[in-house]
Amino acid sequence: MNQTKISDGWLTANDIGNNIWQIDENGQDNMFLVIGTKKAMIIDTGWGISNLKTFIERIVDLPVIVVNTHGHSDHAMGNDAFEAVYAGKEDIELFSNENLEERRSFIKNSVKLTEVKEKPKFGTFGVHAKVQDIPLADGMTFDLGDRVITTYLVPGHSKGSACFLDSKARVLFTGDSFVPSETWGPAWFHLEGSELLSVYYKKMKGVLNLGGFENMLSGHGKSEYIPTHYLVVFLDGIKSIIEGKTRGCEEQTFVGPGLRCDWEGSSIIYDDEKIT
Repeated sequence: MNQTKISDGWLTANDIGNNIWQIDENGQDNMFLVIGTKKAMIIDTGWGISNLKTFIERIVDLPVIVVNTHGHSDHAMGNDAFEAVYAGKEDIELFSNENLEERRSFIKNSVKLTEVKEKPKFGTFGVHAKVQDIPLADGMTFDLGDRVITTYLVPGHSKGSACFLDSKARVLFTGDSFVPSETWGPAWFHLEGSELLSVYYKKMKGVLNLGGFENMLSGHGKSEYIPTHYLVVFLDGIKSIIEGKTRGCEEQTFVGPGLRCDWEGSSIIYDDEKIT
């Protein structure tokens, strides 16, 4: 494969090096295809618009492992195109077929549907895999042949959030556990299903201390590699909130109010009642 960019009008895949492709869903979210010698892994499945499974087959002809960084609709709606999907247990428990029409309407109003070769299909919102949803375990590994991907459960943005470490490329796939403020906006930790900041801080600080990565790739924003330095700044800021040294400014979002803090390369909106 000599191509470095592939698009169907909705999904655009960019070869960003290290045998990693960033799949940009029309600016809505990032998915990442990590290619080994024996298997590939797709990290997140997006809104479920267009045919992600077929799109991946245009890039690689290998068995594909499917994982979710978390279960929110912009990262897991495409799960039902695959036989099995790995996701955090707490988020799997939230997968639901309730209020389908309301949720489909939300998607249609939230994303800009452009011309795609295959018309958008809105199946069940439940984001369940065709056959099996498999809970992720902390430290679970996936052998792709010449590279091993390690799972780290990092409850925070959601209780079932996970990050994935590619030690060969020395990159951590963060989903929404870290998002770049310059090209996306604040990380949301004020959601009904968010975990305590102190829990997130302890877990993510532990992942950082283990080392093994120099850059991050986020579920939103530009596809470029983000130096680990910005995660250090983010965690230092959260520590200041936990210790009561910093308090954010009130900010309203479409899911409710929160407190916002901004730092170099990152920002957060959090719930004052979900700190410790």
